[in-house]
Amino acid sequence: DEVNKAYRKLAVLLHPDKCVAPGSEDAFKAVVNARTALLKNIK
Repeated sequence: DEVNKAYRKLAVLLHPDKCVAPGSEDAFKAVVNARTALLKNIK
């Protein structure tokens, strides 16, 4: 599934435990919310 594949790639880059860049936590939350919305629309 393309959505999950893209999510995993971004999650590795943006996860707060791995990335200490400012704003990474907000970016990670946005990715999680986008994945949830996309998967909800697919079903």
